[in-house]
Amino acid sequence: MQSQYITPKNMSIFMVLAALALWIYLSLPKPLPDMGDMPLPTQKELKKPLQLKAPDGFQITATDEYTQEALIVSTARYKLGKESRLSPVDFALAWGPLTRKKYLDHIKFFQNGRWYYYQYDGDVSNLSLDFIRDNSANTHIVPEPDNVILRDFILGLKKGETVRLKGYLVRITAKDGWHWNSSRTRNDSGDHSCELMYVTEGELIPPPASQ
Repeated sequence: MQSQYITPKNMSIFMVLAALALWIYLSLPKPLPDMGDMPLPTQKELKKPLQLKAPDGFQITATDEYTQEALIVSTARYKLGKESRLSPVDFALAWGPLTRKKYLDHIKFFQNGRWYYYQYDGDVSNLSLDFIRDNSANTHIVPEPDNVILRDFILGLKKGETVRLKGYLVRITAKDGWHWNSSRTRNDSGDHSCELMYVTEGELIPPPASQ
């Protein structure tokens, strides 16, 4: 039997192929975890609007306290435009019964241009546009300014992770008259239906032990 040896040349080819295989594996879409029924977001209107810390040239006003535990079903980073100075990332978030695997396996989520979209098939009962709309949202994330640790945490979050976020729904104005307002209800859709969330606290929620 002829022996085979790994030469330096063969080793280089092997390492390239191994790296390629790893890249392909990491690039494949991963199934979203089954989180069961996650809590609905909690929202409490402030008796008096609250002025929050804001970058120079902007005013951020909180209208509601807002906390949510949600599954990140898609993320999108932004670096251009006035909005990106405030909100460098959008999360498409899901909660309630929508975070059950029996629904997630039949929906595709994607984002573009500060919007989020979804496609679903009709193989599961109760799965409808209204059901998805009421249990998910595209959320513009505004990390508390100057909180570097929080900003790094938020920018490090990925699709498939579950997170607890605490902060406020806000409206933002600029000196030139530009403005950006949050939706204040979960059952709207279309233009102006995204949540604009000023985040003051965030933490990962571990998946169920069975995951």
